[in-house]
Amino acid sequence: MSHPTGAEKALVHTVECVAEVLGTEPDRIDPGAPLVTLGLESFTAVRLRRRIRERTGRDLPLTALLGEGATAERVAEHLTDHGAPGGEAAGTPGDPTRSTGVREARGGPAGGTSAGHAPVGEGTEG
Repeated sequence: MSHPTGAEKALVHTVECVAEVLGTEPDRIDPGAPLVTLGLESFTAVRLRRRIRERTGRDLPLTALLGEGATAERVAEHLTDHGAPGGEAAGTPGDPTRSTGVREARGGPAGGTSAGHAPVGEGTEG
């Protein structure tokens, strides 16, 4: 009897999560079909991301779920490729070493500086 690989486990978990948020059975999910074709949209993508985070401890960017070519297979590959050896997801919830998919902003809120901005109220007539 063979044991499932990390990639196989990741795919099973991903398909189960997709089925759950779409309100269907896992056997009705084609792992190679685009998730948006299966009915995933922004609201359900947020729910799917949360469900995957609960199961794996990984926080995927929404583009991994809604982006061009996003399928259950690709999501599972992403979880496996970016996880720990053996296909297990790296880190645990709350572990600061795990990847969150969030980039740090640099400079200012929009990545720039506030130099050159007029103070509030300057140049207004009252």
